[in-house]
Amino acid sequence: PPYKAILNDTMITRDNLFFDFNQVIDLANETKMFILSSEAGTGKTETFRHLTIKIKKKFPMHWVSYIDLKNHLELYNKNEYLLNIEIFLEKILSINQENKFERKIFSKFYNSNRLILLWNGFDEIAPNYNEFIVNVLKLIQKNTKNIQYICTRPFYVQQLRENLHISIISFLKIN
Repeated sequence: PPYKAILNDTMITRDNLFFDFNQVIDLANETKMFILSSEAGTGKTETFRHLTIKIKKKFPMHWVSYIDLKNHLELYNKNEYLLNIEIFLEKILSINQENKFERKIFSKFYNSNRLILLWNGFDEIAPNYNEFIVNVLKLIQKNTKNIQYICTRPFYVQQLRENLHISIISFLKIN
């Protein structure tokens, strides 16, 4: 079905959005944070997956990870991770804690600001986990220049915008 997208109050068609991922990537690279927002069934997750591929091609010397937030619920009650976000990311990215070489490589990417995280499904985790995830996003944003993309439904956009001060793309169905 046809969709329109709004990028910070500027209307774009869905097709243009698919052909102009570079505009999205450049904006996220500049601001270090980006939200893709729309209602269920409008193609957010599929667009996010395509975006991940485009980012990997554009930044081959970066660590690029697509993270489905609903797959890591067991980690969200452990507030000690807020004291060391790097360890939290190692857990969520399934980095082998016993493999010092793998951990060192990840740490190098993280500390040199060559980490790009695509957080999918902020709207699909229980509301009691939202604050923890927002705090993780804020800590990464505040303490690094690593780039973060977030995919969610419009209900959570205002909360994320207020906490993170970021650019937003929203898909709208054309009737």
